[in-house]
Amino acid sequence: MNKPLVELTFYSNLQYDNPFFDLELFVEVVHVDSQIKWKIPAFWDGDNIWKVRIYTPFKGEYKILSFATNEKDNGLHNVQHTFFTNESVFKHPLYKHGKLVTCKDRFIYEDGEDFFWFGDTWWMALSDRLPLEGFEVLLEDRKAKGFSVIQLVAGLFPDMDSFDERGKNEGGFAWEADYERINPEFFKYVDIKIEKIVDAGIVPFIFGAWGYYLLKMGKEKMQHHWRYLIARYSAYPVLWSVAGEVSMPWYLSQSRENEHEQLENGWDEIAKYIKKVDPYKRLLSAHPVEYSYKETKDSSIFDFEMLQAGHSDKESVKRASLMIQESKALYPQKPVVMDEISYEGILKKNKEDIQRMAFWISFICGADGFSYGANGIWQINRKNKAFGKSPSGDNWGETPWQDAMHLNGGKQIANSIAFLKRLPYQKFVYDTFFDISLKTPFCAHDKKEMKIIYSIEKNYLYRLWRVRLDELLSDRKYFLYHYDPIEDFLELLFVVSTDAQGIIKLPRIRFDKDWILLVSLKEISL
Repeated sequence: MNKPLVELTFYSNLQYDNPFFDLELFVEVVHVDSQIKWKIPAFWDGDNIWKVRIYTPFKGEYKILSFATNEKDNGLHNVQHTFFTNESVFKHPLYKHGKLVTCKDRFIYEDGEDFFWFGDTWWMALSDRLPLEGFEVLLEDRKAKGFSVIQLVAGLFPDMDSFDERGKNEGGFAWEADYERINPEFFKYVDIKIEKIVDAGIVPFIFGAWGYYLLKMGKEKMQHHWRYLIARYSAYPVLWSVAGEVSMPWYLSQSRENEHEQLENGWDEIAKYIKKVDPYKRLLSAHPVEYSYKETKDSSIFDFEMLQAGHSDKESVKRASLMIQESKALYPQKPVVMDEISYEGILKKNKEDIQRMAFWISFICGADGFSYGANGIWQINRKNKAFGKSPSGDNWGETPWQDAMHLNGGKQIANSIAFLKRLPYQKFVYDTFFDISLKTPFCAHDKKEMKIIYSIEKNYLYRLWRVRLDELLSDRKYFLYHYDPIEDFLELLFVVSTDAQGIIKLPRIRFDKDWILLVSLKEISL
């Protein structure tokens, strides 16, 4: 698919012992009409080959001039070039509205178009555990379900030690032995998958590494790793996470407290480095063990905050409701994403009802994005070869990704989001009454015109005979709908009227599972 992206190739004229570390190359790009400039890093692509990928957000003429740290290399230094782009490249769905940015606590595109964060978790999908043919099958399923973000790790994977065979792809490992230098062959296969995600109209969310690799590699090599990722992928419409479980030491560490502090300080420095080097300022955050803003020294560097509530069924949902409210109170002007919670099927728990609870309670409590995970997909279990044990000895489950792709909970969240997109969901504000036991309904509203209510209690309305809704317009007719995310079915239950105080007392009704009600001043198309 045509994209506003130009790739240029340079060839060094000199020999280097270790070109990845011995030389840096960047280009200065100028859009002639606007005179806007970017300083864009190039990446080493093996042998004497260097490449630069340039995002071209405007039509017209561009001029470039290259700068190498070895000015004697006239194949890389002081090379000039001109190219042109036209309007046809801006028809791609991920480019036509401009970059993803944040506006207060929302994700939007530069032109104001809304973006609904619905993420899927493919941590190890850039390894050969998911061959290209399978990658395309999974991607097509996720596109059909409406996922908007896919999060994956750039070679330095979780749940394994350095150079574990499960971390290779068709080009080998991401780095050579002892982290001597990066391996471009690995990333040539990554390129193919990132391109396919973008062409599907889904945003790649690239995690640079898992947190503990910073102590294995050291700060300097991790900065080089990140410079390479920025050079290779920042021209695409990507998001960045500085690391996964950013403050978590190696699973078997004997000095966890000391290493935790080192990771907090170290990843803070890497995050600032990313912001400095990334020419397009793609949105950046940090995936935490619990709270991103508690696990780095300076959370202000991040464009949005992320949360992880664990994988303990309903207890994780309870935690999520509190974590989101705490985070929104601290960061009312910044998006907060519930990025990891109760992967479906993990440890043979967290079934489809937990997925509905996790999504709906996260949304109504104010989360500005939600990432789903299915056990079997995040680690890419194969039918003939499951991932196996993590270093700590845990085996999270052996469901093959081909089966996990069709788990009911993921489909029901997809149904729920498609339903919400029919409503002014951006305007919903959380009603702050709820019981940590989760027995009272969760409610959000749009001024006095609409309320959306979620309850995990099956017979709540029946047992209490009546539920009272207040703070609506007085003496007005409201439409009361029931939405079923399992069957993806919206039905009109009643047309009811408020009294002079703007209160509705709902008629008695029985539900045999958790339920969603919509109370709307305007009639909704069924």
